[in-house]
Amino acid sequence: MKNKAIDTMVTALKQPLNDMEKSSAYIYLGLLYTDLKDFKKASDNFHIGLSILEHQEFRYSPNFNKIIKIFIKNGELEKAAYWLDNLTGRKFYDDKFSKLDQINSYFKEKR
Repeated sequence: MKNKAIDTMVTALKQPLNDMEKSSAYIYLGLLYTDLKDFKKASDNFHIGLSILEHQEFRYSPNFNKIIKIFIKNGELEKAAYWLDNLTGRKFYDDKFSKLDQINSYFKEKR
């Protein structure tokens, strides 16, 4: 069923979508690939999804913690560091981004 969901999302991404919808679709694809243990494809989709809204405000999601962990698991430490900084820098408009401080501390210890 996950592969069917991936096919559906890929098809949906061919439709005219706003930035939030596109970003969400790529992040959802990343989550599906994570479930399938294809961490490289998961990481690629997470990066695309986050990049779409890189300079826009959006709400916190617990999935951001998972996304950073996938970057780290793949050894993509530059991506992990970049997105951790980007996401934790959003605390000024949504304090829930503070929830990433714990992984940020862990990540900095490992570097």
